[in-house]
Amino acid sequence: MGSTYLSLTNKVLRRLNEVELTSSNFATATGFHATAKDAVLDAIEEIQQAEIEWPFNHSTDTLTLLTDGTTEYSLAADAQSVDWESFHLVEGVPSSAIGEKYLPVVPYDEYMKHGTRANNINMTASEAGEPEFISPTQNSKVAIYPGYSDLAYNVTYEYWQFPTAVSAHDDTTTIPTRFDYVIVQRALWDCYMFRDNLESSQISKSRWEEGLSNMRTLLINKTRQVFDTREIQDRNLLTSLRVN
Repeated sequence: MGSTYLSLTNKVLRRLNEVELTSSNFATATGFHATAKDAVLDAIEEIQQAEIEWPFNHSTDTLTLLTDGTTEYSLAADAQSVDWESFHLVEGVPSSAIGEKYLPVVPYDEYMKHGTRANNINMTASEAGEPEFISPTQNSKVAIYPGYSDLAYNVTYEYWQFPTAVSAHDDTTTIPTRFDYVIVQRALWDCYMFRDNLESSQISKSRWEEGLSNMRTLLINKTRQVFDTREIQDRNLLTSLRVN
C-alpha cells in the first residue's frame, strides 16, 4: 500500500519549511503549495512510466469462455502489459471437468499464416473441445483455440495494470511507502528548480536517480531466461492442429 497524495505533498512541504496542507484546504491550494502538489503528481507519474512491469502494478484476471464459437476475448481494460506465458485453463463447469492446465502461446503471425485462425473462425459446434493454446491479437485481445469450447472453462492470466492517477487528498499511490523518499526527491528537484535553487535541485536530482535505480534493482528482474527452442515448439504445436 502506498501513501496518500496529502501525506506525500506534506513530506515535500516540510523539507522546504512550508506550512503543511490539510484535508480541508488541499483541493484549493494555490501558489507554491499548488506547485508542490504538481511536483508530487509528476514524480509519481515518472516512476510509473519508468518501468511497465513494476510488481506493485501486478494483477490477475479471469476469462470465462463461451461455448458459442467465440474465438477472441477482451483483456482487462486496465492492462498495459500482459504476461502471455501465464495463461492457464482452470476448472470449468462442472468443476470436476479438469484441474489446471497451462495454455501455450503461439505468435499471432504463426496463428495467421498456417490457416489456423481461419479454421478457428469456421469451426462448428460438432468440433468443440478443450482449449489448446492462446495467441495475442493485433487489437488488444486474445485468441483462444478452439473457439468452440465443450465447457464454460475459466482461463486465468497475469498482467500489469495502468495505475489510477491520484487527485483527492486521500487517494493512495500504488508505489509502496518504503519508496516515498524517491517520490519526495523527485518532487524536491522540481520545487528547488522553481525557486531557482540550482545547487539543492542538483542534489535532489542525484538522490532521485539513485533511488529510482535502487527500485529497479530491488523490484525488477532483468534476467528472464529465453529459450531458443520456443519458436520451434510453437511451429510443432501448430502443425499438429487441424488446418484447412
